[in-house]
Amino acid sequence: MKENTIKTFFNMEMNNVNFKFEIKFVISLIAIAFLVIIINVRVTIAQDYDSKLDIAYSYLNDGKTSDAIDIFEDHLKSYPDDIKIYMQLAYAYKQIGNNEKAKEYFTFVSLRSPEPKDVLLATTELDNLKSLNHTASVDKSSNENPVTNNLLPSDDDDLLNQGYNYVNLGKYRQAIIVFEDYKLKHPADTKIYLQLGYLYCNVKNYSKAIENFQYIEAFSTNSDEIDKARTSIYNIRLMRGYNANRSLDLYFFNEYDSYYQNYISNLLGHINFRMAKNAFIGFYGDAYMDARSRSDYILNDRYLEAGGFIRLNFTENIGLEIRTGYAHEIDLQKNSFVFKPILFMGTRLGEPPFYLSRKDFRTEYFYMDIYSAELYDSKFRNLFAQLQLKEVLRYMTGGYSYLEFYLCQQASADSRQLDYNNYGEFGIGMDFKPNMLNFPALFVEATNKIYIIGPTGQYFQGSLRNTFQFKAGFIINFNTRL
Repeated sequence: MKENTIKTFFNMEMNNVNFKFEIKFVISLIAIAFLVIIINVRVTIAQDYDSKLDIAYSYLNDGKTSDAIDIFEDHLKSYPDDIKIYMQLAYAYKQIGNNEKAKEYFTFVSLRSPEPKDVLLATTELDNLKSLNHTASVDKSSNENPVTNNLLPSDDDDLLNQGYNYVNLGKYRQAIIVFEDYKLKHPADTKIYLQLGYLYCNVKNYSKAIENFQYIEAFSTNSDEIDKARTSIYNIRLMRGYNANRSLDLYFFNEYDSYYQNYISNLLGHINFRMAKNAFIGFYGDAYMDARSRSDYILNDRYLEAGGFIRLNFTENIGLEIRTGYAHEIDLQKNSFVFKPILFMGTRLGEPPFYLSRKDFRTEYFYMDIYSAELYDSKFRNLFAQLQLKEVLRYMTGGYSYLEFYLCQQASADSRQLDYNNYGEFGIGMDFKPNMLNFPALFVEATNKIYIIGPTGQYFQGSLRNTFQFKAGFIINFNTRL
């Protein structure tokens, strides 16, 4: 009865040729539809971008400078890195006689523009504005009191107070200009680099934020500043990869199994293009290898696979990814079309830190990871299910470094009832990460594996076949924007 029930649940094989053709045809239509949506969205955005700027330039030609300024300022809220608009605004403000705002934007261009021509123009305009201000001040003082109203150079403390006043008012771009000016005069004052790092984060200029935080990490002698900079660098890189419209993620798992004396590795990568907040489309590559399998002695399903994917994140912990592409099965010397829907669920109970600052006294944290995946793989004509549990005690050893002790449990099953895909496994382990941000985590563990299906594909009667093995290896999880 048990055998019939399990077979009824798992024996979902798609063997009909016409049905396979329909699957390919439907997937192709879906891919084309998503491509059309992406193109339409990008064209709409580009048209909206150009049309608003065209209206602003038309206002400038008609002498409606103030109306043009309103459009340009609104444009910068959506495109804060558009240097040419900062330059345009500087000239517009100069035209209406608002020299303070003109100076603000010319200064921004002189500090931020990658074009030497723009920097030269902005610097020249700033010199002209300074000359005008000096002339006006001299004229005014000569008519009033030439002794008490001479133009005095600004004090550094006043400059800092002005910058922090802008911060308190939420005028982050103005604050950046002031602090950048102060930084040029005091390059050894690392607290200003820290302030600039936070300000650039606020205006979403993450490259400049990381640049300032890295300077602190390299040159500051203040341990508190270094800790804050390293924490910020980690969070920014994580956020940039997660929120980017284009990103790359890589998963690289490697281990040595002492029972089979086998080296196993899995490399999976995605190039992601964001369609909506929780929807992605892109390309993927997947390789699963081991050192011992042969066509007459298969320990793992070895393959190379590449194609396109669509991923929908229903919630923070549940998602669906549909992959289509082509695969090469190494041991069977077979090429085939791939259709692979994957339903995945996972969560972490507990929040262990990734970095231990010098002010933190707590070093021990407990958390639990839960992960489950169910998928159909057309190249194997097989349905897979997997559940993983991991209970972990993390001991922070300083900086990014930690040492973990854990219990692990795993269950795996497939519909074709292949012995190496149907088992339960439990064990204990330890992993270690050195104090380097992007260094992989190293692990060693001892596990007991219980196979629930025999080599002939029949369920065991009585005692099950057990194996005990030591495993050692490393895991890399990497994500970055493109």
